[in-house]
Amino acid sequence: MKNPLSQRWGFAGPPRVAKGRRQGPTIPSRTAGSGFTVVEALVAMALAGLVASSLLLSAYTGATGALESYETLVASAIAEQLMAEITGQPYREKGQSAYQWPLGPETNDGSPVRPGARSHFDDMDDYAGYRAPVVDRWGFALGTQDGAGGQRDPAFRMPEKFFEGWTVSVSVAYVAEGAWDTDLAPGSTSDYRSVTIVINKSIGGRTRELARRRQIIGFVPGP
Repeated sequence: MKNPLSQRWGFAGPPRVAKGRRQGPTIPSRTAGSGFTVVEALVAMALAGLVASSLLLSAYTGATGALESYETLVASAIAEQLMAEITGQPYREKGQSAYQWPLGPETNDGSPVRPGARSHFDDMDDYAGYRAPVVDRWGFALGTQDGAGGQRDPAFRMPEKFFEGWTVSVSVAYVAEGAWDTDLAPGSTSDYRSVTIVINKSIGGRTRELARRRQIIGFVPGP
């Protein structure tokens, strides 16, 4: 004889529930291939954002470092060239004492043909106190002139704003023998002079020293 309950419940009897427990709704488990939950997707997006930010920061830092290294290289070459220009000049003005004071351009040297020009300097101490943007001896923006008074082909010019914010400063002073790193007080003289060249870049209120060169030149009296 069939169990009358089987017709009602569809199986041999009603569901069995353990004593002292209540049977709640069943939460379906996530099966393979069912995709990410919202929380997992948000976590993945956050991680991807962090990774992307790190990569961008690394790329920016690398590009900035490469540019600063290139600027330092160019500034060092400019400082070396300017030092060669200065030390290639006579130690003193013709007919003047080797111990003159103050140091700087003489009144008979004339005026620069354009701002920053040094073509009228004719001895070493004329460069004392020189301060100007990065220009050549004739006051032209460096890397633009063709050497004959004209402009270079655009393909061979320095980028227009490459030297923006750059400044070249020169000091010439007397130093005591053996104390090469310290300039003498104004008005004091000796047989030695220091030439110091500093190239700075100032952008947005931040100043960075790109190059510095210092050389000592001694005076040897002629026969």
